Amino acid sequence: MKSRKIITFVLAAILVLSLVPAQIFAAGAVKVSVNSNISVAQGDSAYVNVSVQADEEINYKITLTSSNKDITIASPTSGILSGNQDHVFSFTTAKRMTPGYHTMELKIVDANDANTVYAQREVSVDVAENRDGFSTLEIPAVDVSYIIKGSDKLIGGQKTYVSFSIYNRSNVDIRNARITLKTPQGITIADGSLTRNLGLFTKGKTSTVEYPILVDSEVKTGSYEFVITVSGTKYETEYLVVPTGPDTGKVESHTKPVALDNCAETIYIPVSGKGSAAGDEANPILMVSGFSTDKEVKAGDEFALSFNVKNTSSKNLRNIKLVVNGASGAVIPTGSSSLFIQNIASGQTAAQTINMKALKGAKSDTPEIHIAMSYEDENGNKFDNTDSITLSMKEGTADGSVVNPILMVSGCTFGGSAVTAGNDFPLTITLTNTSGKTLRNIKMTVADASGYIIPSNGASSVFIANIPAGTSASKTIQMNCAKACDKSTCQLTVSTSYEDLNSGTYTATDNVTIPVIQDNRFVVDDILDPGWLYEGEAAYVTVNYYNMGSTSLSNLRIAVSGVNVDGNASTYVGNISAGRSDYYNFSFYPEAAGPCTGLVTFTFEDAVGQEVVVEKDFTFNINEAMQWDDPIIDPIPEQQPGLPLWGKGLIALAVLAAGVFGFKAVKKSKKAKAEALELDD
Repeated sequence: MKSRKIITFVLAAILVLSLVPAQIFAAGAVKVSVNSNISVAQGDSAYVNVSVQADEEINYKITLTSSNKDITIASPTSGILSGNQDHVFSFTTAKRMTPGYHTMELKIVDANDANTVYAQREVSVDVAENRDGFSTLEIPAVDVSYIIKGSDKLIGGQKTYVSFSIYNRSNVDIRNARITLKTPQGITIADGSLTRNLGLFTKGKTSTVEYPILVDSEVKTGSYEFVITVSGTKYETEYLVVPTGPDTGKVESHTKPVALDNCAETIYIPVSGKGSAAGDEANPILMVSGFSTDKEVKAGDEFALSFNVKNTSSKNLRNIKLVVNGASGAVIPTGSSSLFIQNIASGQTAAQTINMKALKGAKSDTPEIHIAMSYEDENGNKFDNTDSITLSMKEGTADGSVVNPILMVSGCTFGGSAVTAGNDFPLTITLTNTSGKTLRNIKMTVADASGYIIPSNGASSVFIANIPAGTSASKTIQMNCAKACDKSTCQLTVSTSYEDLNSGTYTATDNVTIPVIQDNRFVVDDILDPGWLYEGEAAYVTVNYYNMGSTSLSNLRIAVSGVNVDGNASTYVGNISAGRSDYYNFSFYPEAAGPCTGLVTFTFEDAVGQEVVVEKDFTFNINEAMQWDDPIIDPIPEQQPGLPLWGKGLIALAVLAAGVFGFKAVKKSKKAKAEALELDD
């Protein structure tokens, strides 16, 4: 009788519990882990990796949602899944999204009823400021700015605190990051180490370091170069296949530290020291500070004119071009009228010499020579002005001819406004017979005493049969300027030997000046496929470029053409000084998978103003929307939610009903026993 009552009680409890939906118990059988605290830049994409453990009979979906309109989730819901599954969500942040921590909500829900939640998690996202887009290269890449405490410039003879802000725009987190400051001559760190440790320097973050900087009292006013160097390590993941049998294996991963190459960023800080600071606000001026001739100037004679050019401003001047011309035509250069000076420091003087000729028949005995000067300052601002020299000239022979017939160099061209070191060029010399006689059997020889400019084919002499009186003849010789040439100008000697119709022999010597510039050596790195571009997702690509030549380049412009290139894919950079490196970012919004090709075009002007175009093409592979296998999961502590309130209520009712039923059964049993005892009595 007792066993029959127990069985009845159990069956009643089972009957009540069978009325409770199975999902209530399934919730406790689903576990989930997900990576959180994801770092991403404004306008960039990132991924949420999810791993679910569930019984095979449970059908569920994974959903990822966000109430923040600046977060766009590519596919917020998975398909119907069962058992143990991994899934990856992709999301993109808006370009102007507020930096800081934001959240998304991850849920595991019943496949047929989204209101039935098996598990849920909060996914945090750390959004970093994106100034220019991250570099895609696995090397340090930083932007540097500075603030001078209490001033806008450093002061000579004083110690001033300067705060440097370093922004990590690289594509990696830099561990054990170290910052080193290199100062120019005459400027030192007053106390403390040149190197500061930043520890973990994550991408998109800005760190600030402060240095006490002491400027020597003898330092001159100007802008000075400071170099910030960043170094450290990153951690790379290696995947190794470990054999587990003859034909089987498993993949194991481990991380290893990798040293990152040094990254240097140059900034310029103004210093108020010796010299007039007011000159920085005025236009810099070049002027002729003195001149002389190698002999008394007479009509019909050649002479060497030497003069000094002085930089009267407080700024360093560079890329200086001088053009010498006689104002009245009485005095002319015997060769090229142009002279080139690479730079003249503030307050300094550069000496120049040019060969001139005083023509016969000049009406003035005080001819004026004009020197037109064009140049630029350290910031690339261009200026020009003209100064004059007045000569004292005596009259030469008056018969309209010359005592000796003179053959002179009246013109010289070399294929452009300057010669590039390491290249061939055509040197064309024009000879003019200034006498009243025909000259014949003319031999012209060109030589450079420095040895930098030599004939390309080995022959340095040419022959001219004759030049009638008052006429000219031109000859061209192919020349080469050595790559090792370190001069801004080379002076060539043009020697001629000739005879007149009476077999009288004569010789003459002239000089011509050839301006020399170094090869541009503008280098652009190969644009590598980042390997993480997906259709429908924005991405940044960085192009690194370098001026590896010894001259500054002007008016640099960069443009990108191709499919899916952002409309902002062009920019004006301006001047890029010798030895400087920089980068340029452009963005992609690929709409379809497959190859994506384009062209980055760099346009600039070289040291003599000629426009140069450098092109670098690229091909990127756009991947299809994410299909990730075996993602690396970063589990977080399990925080399994409890059963829904209505589920708990049903279970409580079932237990209560079973209890009531059992209580009544026991009471009825006791009553029956009591009645039986009474009958026995």
